[in-house]
Amino acid sequence: MPRPLPALSAALALALVGCQATASDDAPESERPIKVQHALGETKVPGRAERPVALYPSELDDALAFGSVPIAAAGALPRYLGERTAGITQVGPIARPDVAEIEALDPDLVLGTKQSHKRLYKRLKEIAPTVVLDQKVDWKPNLRQDGETLGHPDFAEKLLTDYDRQAARVKRLIRRRGEPTLPSEVRPALRRPFVASILDDVGVDHPKPRSDLLRDARPGRYDAWTLGIGYIAATRILADLRRFSRP
Repeated sequence: MPRPLPALSAALALALVGCQATASDDAPESERPIKVQHALGETKVPGRAERPVALYPSELDDALAFGSVPIAAAGALPRYLGERTAGITQVGPIARPDVAEIEALDPDLVLGTKQSHKRLYKRLKEIAPTVVLDQKVDWKPNLRQDGETLGHPDFAEKLLTDYDRQAARVKRLIRRRGEPTLPSEVRPALRRPFVASILDDVGVDHPKPRSDLLRDARPGRYDAWTLGIGYIAATRILADLRRFSRP
């Protein structure tokens, strides 16, 4: 009859079994390849991309909010993002990104939009897995899609919860003090669907949204109002509304 293992030996054996079981388990969801449904179909993405390229402002904004710095971006880099964009290569305008330059950068993920990049989709997905969003969809579902694509689905939900709390505080402030007086520089942006959705969240009246205003957007003093579309931009707008509401 075999002798029982000493307590220490038994503990080591159990630890070894535990290590073997852990090594054979699936990796966390955010780090293993997954399939993402998007505006142009379904794409298998690497889980947590290390070299993403963002071809639209909201995707750049969202990626930076998750702490996933793209290696390249299309279009002007909004000033409100500050030093977060340091080292990001610009690959041409949003509507006409330089596909050859994107390929030379060897990305492992490309983020684009249906409206701007549908004609380039086939070429882009030959370079790297490509996921596109629909610019006509509200920014919050697109933040969730970017979170899933970049391997941060839970963090995306946390950011949205944080936004909702901030919006509720601003709404209470506006109820007490009245609607804020906005500077003339941001008034043209009040008809942007993105800005209008945030004004709705805090209970501020605004003109009827017009989606065509995005074509004329330019970086300016209030970049978050005129160009940004994403979590960082949304929280900057809330901060501005809070500031403009002071007595």
